[in-house]
Amino acid sequence: MLAIAVTVTPLLVELVAIFGVRHIVPWGDDALLELTVRTIGHHTVLLGPYSRFHWHHPGPLLFDWLAIPYHAFGSRPGALYQGALLTAAISVGLVGWIAYRRGSARLAWCTMAIIGIFTWAVGPDIVSVPWNPWITILPLLAMMCLAWSATCGDLWAYPLAAAAGAFLVQSHVEYTVITAAVLALSAIIIVGRAVRHRAEWRRVGVVTLVTAGLLVALWSLPIYEELSRDPGNMTKLSDFSSAAEADHSLSDGIEITAHELGAIPAQVVGLESGAAGHSPPPIWSGIVTLAALVLATVIAARRRAWSALKLAVLVAAGTVAAAFSAANVVGPIQPYLVVWITAVGTGAWIALGAAILTPGSTPVPFPTRRGIGVVAAAVVIVLAVVNTYSALVADPPSAAGTTTIPPLLRGIVPALGRPSAGPIYIRLASPNSWPFAAGVILALDRRGYDTVVEPDVNWLLGER
Repeated sequence: MLAIAVTVTPLLVELVAIFGVRHIVPWGDDALLELTVRTIGHHTVLLGPYSRFHWHHPGPLLFDWLAIPYHAFGSRPGALYQGALLTAAISVGLVGWIAYRRGSARLAWCTMAIIGIFTWAVGPDIVSVPWNPWITILPLLAMMCLAWSATCGDLWAYPLAAAAGAFLVQSHVEYTVITAAVLALSAIIIVGRAVRHRAEWRRVGVVTLVTAGLLVALWSLPIYEELSRDPGNMTKLSDFSSAAEADHSLSDGIEITAHELGAIPAQVVGLESGAAGHSPPPIWSGIVTLAALVLATVIAARRRAWSALKLAVLVAAGTVAAAFSAANVVGPIQPYLVVWITAVGTGAWIALGAAILTPGSTPVPFPTRRGIGVVAAAVVIVLAVVNTYSALVADPPSAAGTTTIPPLLRGIVPALGRPSAGPIYIRLASPNSWPFAAGVILALDRRGYDTVVEPDVNWLLGER
């Protein structure tokens, strides 16, 4: 579809532009991610990305997925960032295709206009970075839309939604509550639909079995890790959750969620690229988004546009889950921990578009529908230009690592022997030096050197 093609153009332009960046030297989290991705196919990776609390996120699906574009793009330093952009493009494509399936070309254009505003709001830094709190934001929106499509009769979208949910939870445990809420509620709606249409029971049964088999396959490595180690990572996670004291109240979670929901209206008013990625949107914008969700629910119910009403209900469930998740953050609520909630707010605006444009017993006047489609198409085209420009003028990937790591290497590499002489021992002079250590280890790995670190930092730098 043309709407999808125009919307993903800035992502693909940035992906191609990375080929022309001569020097990219990852450090910190990006270096740790690339070190693990490089081992896929050579060693079995059982754990997800590290947590600052000395456990790991539940599983390795992020590494497994990124290994595909990473090696396809030549295992170059920039290939991991291209993998992040490809992930974003696929997510946008799924959302646009589902909007087209559920509504019409007009709804697809409207949805892509909302996505364009969203990517403008979070900025190229977030959509192009493979860091697990950020690369998962657009897949969250795709998961919610896949679940929505499944409730509307596209039952084979449910296994895809479940797979996307597994990717989210394994990559960042913060997604557990919203993933469980959306998948459980959509399953209830599907079963309710099957009760009304008995002919669907066989399809529901087959899809259920496929989903169960897929989830067993996707979770097999984390389950094996838990059963083969004492304590396993799941046990560490459970013990941490049980012992953690509440730092925030539910009202704190509601307030944070209200801020983060407002990325779309705040961007329309503020016009600053990447604003939502740098600081929480103002509270008024979240209130406007909640009002849009309520309005979507009312319009869909009055028009008997049941498809749109299901999306509004799923977004509402996601909003409640987001507030609960934010309230249960341990320690300070840093912006990077809750920026994913902006995707839920984006879902609210898509629901409003669906309430107006999806079929219902009471149609919206045709001139109104046509006017929305024309305006949305114009917005998509303008935003494609804006987002392309923002991507091209943004700093290259890992600009900080490219500045700091090469001087260290110039002092280290000449003093080393051949890679075959044995592993290089790297000691962290202080806990704060780990980003430099990660960048140096990755650079040495590219030169064929094996490295070893102290056992007490294995949780961070990885057992390999």
